[in-house]
Amino acid sequence: MQALTINGTDYMPEFNFGFYKNLSKELNSNNAIDTLLSGLAANNPEILIQMVHAGLMNQKNTPSTEDVANALDERFAEAEGDELFCEAVKDLQSSGFLKSKMAQWKRYIENVMANSEKVLKNLSDVEEKIQGEMAVNESKVLVKTIDNYLK
Repeated sequence: MQALTINGTDYMPEFNFGFYKNLSKELNSNNAIDTLLSGLAANNPEILIQMVHAGLMNQKNTPSTEDVANALDERFAEAEGDELFCEAVKDLQSSGFLKSKMAQWKRYIENVMANSEKVLKNLSDVEEKIQGEMAVNESKVLVKTIDNYLK
């Protein structure tokens, strides 16, 4: 990610274990990587703002979430399509710890999908089966989107 200029100061987010701890606090979640990757795959600007803010929290004079949002707003205006979200996912891959967490997340999602598909085969209730198939398909799209961002 490029440096963000906030109130005349350039800030470079850091994506590492400290970031992960900050993100968990920022999102108030023990499963921050799932929330983060799901949000990035959905092109959710709020999750990107929280991600960048968490990446800046270990620096002196950490800017506010609002200041980060305003700086990113300029980048959103200049970006094409999902460019910023793709860049964010690639930034996460640059950290060995986060790369490992992402691989762990992907394996978990793939296992859940495989087990869900087995259960779906035995369901007789049509409505439950449709809802289950929709959930599996959403998970497939999520994993595929993240994979595409990493290409």
